[in-house]
Amino acid sequence: MSFQTINPATGQIVRTFPMASDAEVATALKTADDRYNNDWKLRTVAERAQIVKRAATLLRQNADEYAGYMTLEMGKLAAEARGEVELSAAILEYYADRAKNS
Repeated sequence: MSFQTINPATGQIVRTFPMASDAEVATALKTADDRYNNDWKLRTVAERAQIVKRAATLLRQNADEYAGYMTLEMGKLAAEARGEVELSAAILEYYADRAKNS
């Protein structure tokens, strides 16, 4: 079985994705758990905040690309999609800036 992304404006299939097997999901979960336990939780709050802030920067740098995905896959207007990318970046930046106060 698989699932598909469909362009709501045209009804055309954009991409088909295979379903992950139980073993693939278990492997992905174990990998995520390992990364958390052996990397992320060992970092200082300042290091984590820097990474989150970098994610905000990357969102902004690639805003047109990410907005394009929302337009293609959800039918959002381009300006609205760019606004959502900016909002997401602003949220990441907000928490990164306040992480040291936690």
